[in-house]
Amino acid sequence: MSFLQLLLPGQGDVPLIPETMSALQYEPVQMSLPVADEPILPDFVDVPHDLKVDEGDKAVLKVRVIGQPAPDITWLVDDKPVELSDRITVASDGDQHELVIHKAKLDDEGMYKCVAKSEAGKAICEVELLVEGKLRLKIVGGFDNLFV
Repeated sequence: MSFLQLLLPGQGDVPLIPETMSALQYEPVQMSLPVADEPILPDFVDVPHDLKVDEGDKAVLKVRVIGQPAPDITWLVDDKPVELSDRITVASDGDQHELVIHKAKLDDEGMYKCVAKSEAGKAICEVELLVEGKLRLKIVGGFDNLFV
């Protein structure tokens, strides 16, 4: 087991109490807290809801995952790995992860899974992405036979 050491404000530091009490003397306080070395199963703290976007809009799927050690994150769509490109990207910042689809296409629609995996185990969350197509009107044969 390892320990995390904290040093709380003491002499020379800015006191954490109102200035009216600043005449008191502060002695540094040092504490040691145990840090778990045992693996902790990955767990989703924040998960996305099913999402509906219009064709051409941006779709963002965000999750927050905890675990010890920090889990590796994989994104799947319809049980196949998401193919990353200039239009489809992933980003991670600590325990927060996101999949961004710029200019969503009808082909992007599907069941997305975020898989968090570590030596402690695996967790999965699912979200459905629906992409609504834009109505397109195609006129065949010119305007000669067009009646309104």
